[in-house]
Amino acid sequence: MELSDVMRTCRAIRRYTDEPVSDELLMDCLRLAVCAPSGSNQQKWRFCILRSAKIHQLLGKTYKQGWADYAAQMKLERPSADDASRSARFIRSMFELVENFDTVPAYVMFCALRTPFMEELYTGASIYPAMQNFILAAREKGLGTVITTWYRLCEEELKELVGVPEGWVVAALLPVGYPKGKFGPIKRRPAEEATCIDHWDATLSNPE
Repeated sequence: MELSDVMRTCRAIRRYTDEPVSDELLMDCLRLAVCAPSGSNQQKWRFCILRSAKIHQLLGKTYKQGWADYAAQMKLERPSADDASRSARFIRSMFELVENFDTVPAYVMFCALRTPFMEELYTGASIYPAMQNFILAAREKGLGTVITTWYRLCEEELKELVGVPEGWVVAALLPVGYPKGKFGPIKRRPAEEATCIDHWDATLSNPE
């Protein structure tokens, strides 16, 4: 599969089968993650594969609560099964993700070492190219994932369970598994609609 094909079919996966994901397969993806560019080649990153029952229990409870709070604020309810609209499919996938978050085969937590006198991740942003490398590698190997951040609702307890040392920042937590359904192709607005030149309102079709 060409890299461009991987990118064009790499959508957020929120529904997973119960098929196990081996540590070696995750390591294959992480070996490509560390190929990402790193500021001053310092490689101030740490990748935590999480499988323990305690972590699954903590994250399952937290993500259900995070989604419940968000859905209440946004007035979201589970759509009917016969609603095939894009928004309905997305909302159903979110319900399935949080309802089954504690049964996801594995999580990978991406951490970066913080420079003490700098703002959070100010000098640790190299974690994001590494994360994208991991996502693309996972897609190429038939695995699905999605970037999540509701771990922040239980971050201190999670860091204590994992033994994250002082000074390390959690950038994101990714559930990983074999997807239910298909990967793509993805649907995106044209890049031209999201691109400006020199000024926010200056586009390719409407230059200043």
